[in-house]
This record gives sequence, C-alpha cells and structure tokens, in this order.
Amino acid sequence: MLKDFGIVDLPPLVPRHRWKSGEEGFVDIGGGIKLHYVVQGKGSPTVVLFPPGPGNTLESFHSKAFDNLAASARIIYVDPRGVGMSTWDPGAEGKYTAAQQCDDVVKMLDVLGVDECVALGWSFGGFIARQFAERYPDRVAGLIQIAPSLYELPIGKLCGEKRTNKNQTEKELRDIKCIRAVEAEVLLAQPGVTEWIAKAREFLALHGNRTVPLGKIMKNRGFEEDKIDLFLLDKIIGYNAYKRGYWRQQYTKAPSDEHIAYFILHEERDDRYYKAMCDEIEKAKKNAPPCSDDPSWWLGPTLSGQSGIPVLLLEAKNDLTWGKERLENLSKAAEALKMSGNFRLVTFPSNHDMFRVFPNKFAKTVTNFVSALPGRYIPLPSRLPQNAL
Repeated sequence: MLKDFGIVDLPPLVPRHRWKSGEEGFVDIGGGIKLHYVVQGKGSPTVVLFPPGPGNTLESFHSKAFDNLAASARIIYVDPRGVGMSTWDPGAEGKYTAAQQCDDVVKMLDVLGVDECVALGWSFGGFIARQFAERYPDRVAGLIQIAPSLYELPIGKLCGEKRTNKNQTEKELRDIKCIRAVEAEVLLAQPGVTEWIAKAREFLALHGNRTVPLGKIMKNRGFEEDKIDLFLLDKIIGYNAYKRGYWRQQYTKAPSDEHIAYFILHEERDDRYYKAMCDEIEKAKKNAPPCSDDPSWWLGPTLSGQSGIPVLLLEAKNDLTWGKERLENLSKAAEALKMSGNFRLVTFPSNHDMFRVFPNKFAKTVTNFVSALPGRYIPLPSRLPQNAL
C-alpha cells in the first residue's frame, strides 16, 4: 500500500556509528534508570553534550567536529533517559521534564567522578544546557550554545521562535503533506480501526496529538497493535519526508539517502512518552517575559554571561529552523554585551547544522573558548564502570 503513494522503503540498515577512541557503557543512576554514555578524548576540561530534540540521541553529535574537539578536551556524550539506548521507567507516562534530565546528568557525573564541566547544548539541547547551568551553577565552568532554543527568554518572545515552512518549494510541501497523510491511510486500512476512529479523533482533540501516542489510543480502543509495526511505519514516513525536501529545515546541503536513514534510525529514537516535554516547551514560551528597551537583558542572566558563567553562543546566518530575524536581534544583544568578558557570539554561514558543514572552524572556536576558561577540573578516573559495551 505504501508504494501506491510513491513511498519507498528504508535503504539497507545503516550500522550505528562506532565512536573513534571512545569508551562506551551505562551508568546506573538509581530508580532502575541506566544512562547510555560515550567518553571520547582525554584532555581537559570535560565537555558534556546535551542533544537536540526533544528525543534525539547522542548520535546527533556524530561528526568530524567533535572528533577534532576530542584531541584537546574530554567529551561526554549521553542519551537522556527514555532516549536512544538509555532505559526509562515505563510507568513515567508524561513525567519527563527538563529538571529531571538535568538531575540525571549530575548523577551520571557523580558516578564518573566529574566535579566540573562545560555544558554544550544544540538546539533544544541548548535549552536543557541552560537549565542545567541554572540548576547546578557550581558544576558548570562554561556554557556553549549551538543555535539554541530560546523559549523561556525575552528574546524568544521577540523572535517568535516559530518554525517556518517557507524553506520548502510548493511541490515539496505538497509531497510532504501527502506523505504525512499516508500514516493515517495505512492505519485506517487496518481491521477494527473504523470502530474507534471517531472517538480517537475526539481524544486527540482533547489531549493534543503531540503528547498522546497514536499507538496508545489504538491499544486503549481494543485495536490489535501488533498487526502493524508503528515504529517502522513512523521511520519510513520520516525517511520519505526528508527525501522530498523536509531536509531543508535544518541541513545546509542535501544529505545522502544513507545519512537520512542514519538520522531516522539512530539519531531520533525515543520513548513514546518523551514527547511530553513539548508541553514544558509551550509553557516556557507562554511564560517568557517581554523584551525591555535594553538588549543586554534580552538573553537573561545565564545566556548573557551575567550570572558569572562564561558563554559561547554559536549561530548560523542561514538557520531556517528559527528564522532570519533572530540573528539580527541576537546581534543587537551581543553589541550591548560587547564589554562583557563572559559572552561571545560567533556566526557561521550555514543552516542549523554548522558543526557538520564547518567541522574545523567549529572545533577551533570551541577549543579556544574552553582553553581560556578559568576553573578547576577533576579528571575522570582511569577506570570507568565495568559495563562497557
């Protein structure tokens, strides 16, 4: 039936990246939660990476840029609970929060013997990294933000932080809309669906289709979920949407089919309840304070460096994820903060994926920032927990 809509199957399975000179394992942080992590490099300081999303894995940072960075710093990649290879509490429906993710990372660092780190977050991970710095300022020597989400900040309200579809052509938008409709068509063709579809639509309208998994609704309405692989269907739909132009949302250049498959299979993989964090995002947007006439306060005390934690903000000149007016406003804020020794804005001529397009420049910029940080670094013990993969 998928072929009737012009949809192709996933290419042959793309194997998961094996980390160069990396040590991989799990850290038991209690409560039945084991976080999957990778440690790369042996330098100082320790840089902890917060992946994008919500719901992206540590594989999102698979890039030459971080291989280069590992030559001068120690990098810790981590899958948040319920994401990638990390475990989760099956009963924690809708209970994933930014604060919880920050607490999990601190518990992991305690087990690994890391007293102080540099928090680096990309996109949604930038939002989490800021929360981490605010929640545990004594554990953060520096903050690096890569095209971060600015939901809770005055500048976030000023810029709207609203994604746009203007980056796709009209034909691509039609194709993507058709592809997204296929999932519904496939499900409607399954035995027993017609009996509950009206109630399911009502249920979705009440709860929001981003936070209520369709599979759960199907199961609650008596549908035999095992008759169709919803996970695989979702991956096929996503793969085809990216092939038809959705890649323009974040990529500077058209990725290969293999790269799209890698992203779909390995970089975006989460527990079905993890998307409940979207509710927290909407709340942050609603509660963002209005902008004042002073641009130096548009970024808030943490992102501006006024809390005392040095900040490196990396932005893309052609970032279609957030819109072009954002960089103009960030530049105004940076100008107002230019006398501060704790804030630096660096731009790249790319889309949202700057470290993939300019790996050498990115690694050099980050290396220069972390090498100049003051602070005390306690190295990882030579013997990590004996649960490496």
